[in-house]
Amino acid sequence: MNKSITLIAVTCFLMNSCSSTRVESSNIQASQSQPEQQKLVDPAAMAPSEHSPLRDPNNILFRRSAYFDMNKAVVKKADHAFIAAHAKYLISHPGISITIQGNCDERGGEKYNQALGLKRAMAMKQLMMEAGVPEKQIATISFGKDKPDVVGHGEKSWAENRRADIVYADEHRIARALSKTIYSESPPYVK
Repeated sequence: MNKSITLIAVTCFLMNSCSSTRVESSNIQASQSQPEQQKLVDPAAMAPSEHSPLRDPNNILFRRSAYFDMNKAVVKKADHAFIAAHAKYLISHPGISITIQGNCDERGGEKYNQALGLKRAMAMKQLMMEAGVPEKQIATISFGKDKPDVVGHGEKSWAENRRADIVYADEHRIARALSKTIYSESPPYVK
């Protein structure tokens, strides 16, 4: 029994002392031996990675919200550049999809705000489709006044809540999967 425990401990030590390159090459060999339909999808190919321009505050793709005038669903000219940049990104990454979430301020009735929020999301979607993004990559939803970005009862907070937001599908799930992959490939610390 003690010999088995010692053998397991030595094996674990040797496995942990191997370089990450060796682990990566064994992962590549394992994935190459799998049939095509059973291959795992590379999370980095599905959605933005941790080093994505979508997460870079200095990149135009970091911006996700367009703001609207009261009772309007017309995208302002100042927002066209960042929307066009997202459209270009989506065209170059056909496996990625987004949801555009339309929002309103707290004023107005529930049905009115739901309809206005949807019009705002659809206005942004239309610009992206005109730029060449396939409709299947863009979903829209209205939260009306239910998801304010800023809580308050004045023009400053109302202006922040009259918006449409771009949300990339699976962005948070994929980021978590990537971080788990990175941690699982790193050998634990051995004294």
